[in-house]
Amino acid sequence: MFTAFRGRSFARSKPIFWEWRGTHAGANWPVYGIRDGALGLVCDEDAQRIELYDLAADRNQTNDLATARPAEARALVGKIREWKSTLPDKPAADCVMLAQ
Repeated sequence: MFTAFRGRSFARSKPIFWEWRGTHAGANWPVYGIRDGALGLVCDEDAQRIELYDLAADRNQTNDLATARPAEARALVGKIREWKSTLPDKPAADCVMLAQ
């Protein structure tokens, strides 16, 4: 328990997903992201723009591998779509805090 907090490495058993809400323009274009093992992928809402990175080898995300490794990119987009299909359309009412 708390292996990472104790400075020890560990192997994650499931991917981590993100969904960005808000403005998506210019450099702030990604809507979805996934980290699965060493690979990280970001894409726009329709997966028309995709960037894939080997985060273990390229932590600064300077070498986009989406064109060189299309099968891996497609697989990660598929995982994002599968994950997205499990989410509710809207947050539960008790999870939303409205500005007063």
